[in-house]
Amino acid sequence: MLNFKNDHPLQKYNTFGISAQSAYFIEINNSQEILTLLESEIFKQHEILILGGGSNMLFTKDFDGLVIYPTFDQIEIVKETSHEIFVKVGSGIIWDEFVKHAVQNQWGGVENLSFIPGKVGAAAVQNIGAYGVEAKNAIESVEGFDLVRGKFRSFSQADCQFGYRSSVFKTSYNNDFLITHLTFRLQKIPHQLKLQYKVLAEKVSLVDSVNIATVRNIVGQIRQSKLPDVKKVGSAGSFFKNPVVSKSKANQLKQDFIAIPFYPDNEDTVKLSAAWLIDQSGCKGVEKGQAGSYKGQPLVLINLGNARGDEILFLANHIQQKVIEKFGIQLLPEVVII
Repeated sequence: MLNFKNDHPLQKYNTFGISAQSAYFIEINNSQEILTLLESEIFKQHEILILGGGSNMLFTKDFDGLVIYPTFDQIEIVKETSHEIFVKVGSGIIWDEFVKHAVQNQWGGVENLSFIPGKVGAAAVQNIGAYGVEAKNAIESVEGFDLVRGKFRSFSQADCQFGYRSSVFKTSYNNDFLITHLTFRLQKIPHQLKLQYKVLAEKVSLVDSVNIATVRNIVGQIRQSKLPDVKKVGSAGSFFKNPVVSKSKANQLKQDFIAIPFYPDNEDTVKLSAAWLIDQSGCKGVEKGQAGSYKGQPLVLINLGNARGDEILFLANHIQQKVIEKFGIQLLPEVVII
């Protein structure tokens, strides 16, 4: 028997700490519950929202549908070679708990992604990334249930169509695919450390001996110095994506704004710093009602105390407009807005 909850509060299920509720809410933690869910009238008659840690979600209103909250929580080794280990991880596990577990077991590949809030399932949906590494670099496959076609399915890394903060689960299968497990391909000792990101490289250069535990600790120090703790200050991390523009557009911007930073993306495009654009548009630390741009990192929008979702969205729209006025660049939200 499934335990549906009515008019369920969602404040503790989103890192912005926004007060909202869903008409129906259900926790799912095994395959049989998924099959039972498909037969329920509540599932058949209502819009679906799959919710993990809510670390990339902004509720501007209540959700008049069914929230599915997966709680798959196992970690198991499924295969080993002399150099690699393949680890199957439940989508409901807190992401950083998995990273911590990997580092403690000397499994390399995700240490640069330490201290990112959210659940493991979101790593595949969002293709989370930080300090020169993206989740796609370590994901071998993704398993789950296709809620539309009514069948279990496994996606290879290529099938996931990973892009910049995107995947097939965020586009074609948005809220249609319930992720249950991810399998990660991780490295045994010796590890191939990814230290090309400038601020990380600078910190690492001051340390005599570097390993994956060192990298995790340094990443924690960097994040703590720049980003608010979501347990204390409501936020969803980076609210906007770093915009990607053509090289010709970047060169035009460079003529008008000599100090504008940009980074290689591919042969024809470069990536701009959304944080720099926001700062230069006069929006660093700006506040609107109970919503603010974080003074240490303007790319992060924060709940100053008791913000409503529409206040956060109003501030986001204000920042977008200021960046357009100054640079002619449209910032796109990284956060999912309900």
